[in-house]
Parts: sequence; structure tokens; C-alpha cells
Amino acid sequence: MARRDEDKVIRKNNKKAHAKIKAENRKKTGRPKTTRTTVTRAQLKYGLGGEHVEGYHAVETLILQGKRRISRLFVDRDSTDSPEMMKLLYQAELKNIRVTHLAKEQFFARAKTEAPQGVIAYVSELKPKDSDELLMNPKAFLIALDGITDAGNIGAIIRSAEVAGATGIILPKHRSGHLSPAATKAAAGAIEFMNFALVAGIPAFLQKANKLGVTTYGLAGEATKSLYDVEEVKGPTVVVMGSEGKGLSQLVRKRCDELLSIPQYGKTESLNVSAATAVTMMHLAQMRL
Repeated sequence: MARRDEDKVIRKNNKKAHAKIKAENRKKTGRPKTTRTTVTRAQLKYGLGGEHVEGYHAVETLILQGKRRISRLFVDRDSTDSPEMMKLLYQAELKNIRVTHLAKEQFFARAKTEAPQGVIAYVSELKPKDSDELLMNPKAFLIALDGITDAGNIGAIIRSAEVAGATGIILPKHRSGHLSPAATKAAAGAIEFMNFALVAGIPAFLQKANKLGVTTYGLAGEATKSLYDVEEVKGPTVVVMGSEGKGLSQLVRKRCDELLSIPQYGKTESLNVSAATAVTMMHLAQMRL
């Protein structure tokens, strides 16, 4: 015990001496004292995400498309007898995908959504496209999300955009939701057919779009021009949707060619942003035919 206590004293003295030397060096060089900060993985990660996929339809699409490598497939052992799950497992077997059957407690310990529907896939992350490449497409029909963070809304918007024939979705790197497990599940497989681009900010992206001659529409509840007053939609087009709370930022409003509103006839304040996106994209898609 005496030897152990002696070792502790030596280590403590060494730390004090080391700290004293560092303080003297900072004083000589004029460098400020640095403080250690903890940086989480989420703070360092600016990718699209999409590597954790839950939900039957999302995972089935993932398997059938085969664009991204599935490293592991986990299923709830209690749900494997359903016809849907038997079909999915057969599809996984055909693609030589490794399947692990878990007890319900183990399965839900891995789940990141409230209703994973008995299946979870670990897959390679989606790689973003270059925004310039998406803008330069003569048939570009893009949707840009300005400050939308709700995962359910993002997933529903992706699904509606894909159904309407959108060619890509623009997401800001910061202060915006990306392809979280909840968003991926809500998209129900649509992310496998969609192009995504990450940009530093929506205002700068719109400025670039304007220089390239791309028409930009922003949806704003107070806009005097109705969505249904748009006479024609030709050439590359960008539709910008804002968050439900704040809507479009002021700079985004200024950078849009036109602000549009969706006429309302009931007493509810406004449409949910994902529902508004569906209405807007389907209407403009019809005009583009």
C-alpha cells in the first residue's frame, strides 16, 4: 500500500510540473490558454445520412433497387411469420444479404423510430450530388428546403417530390434536417430514387440559380399571387419551401423570382409543409408536361 501511495504522489507531482512548464511556454510565446471542448459525432457529421433504414417499404425498396450495399439486416423474430416479412426475407436471400433474427427487446434496442415495422437495415450512406450538376440539367425540377428540421415532414416531402417527378432535393448543411432514420422511414423508399445536394445556404444557392437562368418559386402564405395563377412552367425550375413556424427567411424571399401562395377555403391557419409541398409540386408537374 505504501508503494502505491508513493506512486500516486509521484504522478501528481509530474502533472503539476508538466502544467507549470506549459504555463511558462504560453507566457513566453503569447499563446492563449486553450480549453478542451467535447465535440459530438453529430456536430462533426455533415453528410446526408440515410445509412440506418427502418420500415418495411423503405427496406424493401432498398433491397430491390440494389444501389446501396446492405451490410446487415435485422428483423424482429416475432414478426417473421407475416406474409410481408416472409417476402422481404426471400428477397434478401436472393441478394445474399446477411439477416440476423433478434428477440423483440434486442430489436427495439437498435431501433431509432417508434414503429420500425420489424425490420432495420444498415447500409452505405447516400452520397450527395453537386448542386451545379443538378441546376445544369435542362429538365431540372428541384425543391429546396429552407430551415425545415422535422424528420417526418422531410420524409413526406421527399416522397411527394419523387411522385411529382422532381429531379433533386436541396438541403442546407446546417440548421436543417437531413436523412435521419425517421425521415428515411417517412419517405418509404423514395430516397433511393432521388438526387440530393448539400449547400452552404439556400440564399447562395438561389443566387447561383438566378445567374443560370433557373426560375425560382418560393411558397409564402402572405404572397398575393396564387399558385394557380402561374401561367406556364418551362425550363429548369426550383421550388423553395420554408419551415412551418418561420416560413421562408427574408433573404430567401428576396432571391426568389416569385412568391406564391396556396388558396385556402377553410378555417385552419395553413397546410402542413409536407402537404403544401405535395399540392405545389403536383400542380407544377402537371404544367410542365
